Amino acid sequence: MIQIREQFMVDTRGHPTAVVLGIREYRKLLRQVEDAEDIKYIKAHRREKTVPFAKVVAELKTKGLLV
Repeated sequence: MIQIREQFMVDTRGHPTAVVLGIREYRKLLRQVEDAEDIKYIKAHRREKTVPFAKVVAELKTKGLLV
């Protein structure tokens, strides 16, 4: 778990309207979100049939998409 030191911007009534994060905290948070999205994708596609890497490379070369 990352430790975040955030600051809030509030409107005239004192309701939070925005959050200000340091760049390090933002980048850490972004990495965690991306990792969570990757895990979700992997779980959703876990049962799909795989294709050997060599076959993919051969097909790409045949189509002229890989030299």
